[in-house]
Amino acid sequence: MENIKTQGIILRSIPYSETSSIVKILTSDQGIVSCLVQGAMRKTSKVNKFHLQNFAIVDLIIFKRKSKDLYYIREAHQQYLYKTINSYPADMTKNCIFMFLNEFVNKCLKDGDTSEQLFAFLKDALITLDREDITADFHIIFLVQLSKHLGFDFPEPTIEEYKCYNIHENVWSKEEPIHNQYITHEFIEMILKAKRMTYCDKIQGCNNGIQRRQLAEQMIKFYQYHIPEIGKIKSLEILSVVLN
Repeated sequence: MENIKTQGIILRSIPYSETSSIVKILTSDQGIVSCLVQGAMRKTSKVNKFHLQNFAIVDLIIFKRKSKDLYYIREAHQQYLYKTINSYPADMTKNCIFMFLNEFVNKCLKDGDTSEQLFAFLKDALITLDREDITADFHIIFLVQLSKHLGFDFPEPTIEEYKCYNIHENVWSKEEPIHNQYITHEFIEMILKAKRMTYCDKIQGCNNGIQRRQLAEQMIKFYQYHIPEIGKIKSLEILSVVLN
């Protein structure tokens, strides 16, 4: 049973028994692992429930028994302590963005996904969300920039004059197709700008809550084509109300 030292971002924790949990973790160098944490709900546990909260950024020592599929956590220590997220008084905007990102990332990432760049991207996004004076477009910029770390970066235009990007056919078109799997010129321009922005930037042309909701829906539609099992993102509705 070799100990593995790594960094991790907790994706979600599922109760396994009265005192134990199975935790899905994105690690910096092992990809996504599922860990059985025994006694996590006990006050005397070395790995307590505070280490297992959604999107907790932790330093870990994990190991795996040869006869088991699951990893086990030997030690966990908080690497970063959120100051404006899940705090009092609550920052409603940041907390709703945080909730949206957690739902979206959990639906996007698969057990086979492994990339040091993906881990670094998500860690940087979470710390920036907590520390910086972000704009209401934070989640849009995140969605646009996350895709390249999952292997399907939003493409650059291949023709000079286009009316839409046909998601279903993966082509740029001068005419809108008969199906609804496309993104119009208006939103494409915003998406292409967001690819090159920081989280503190404001997307030019995205001027109100309605446009922001529509732009998020366009990006989610793009993801749903590549990852059909994503389904509906329930927290988008709550986030849209708060940002509006």
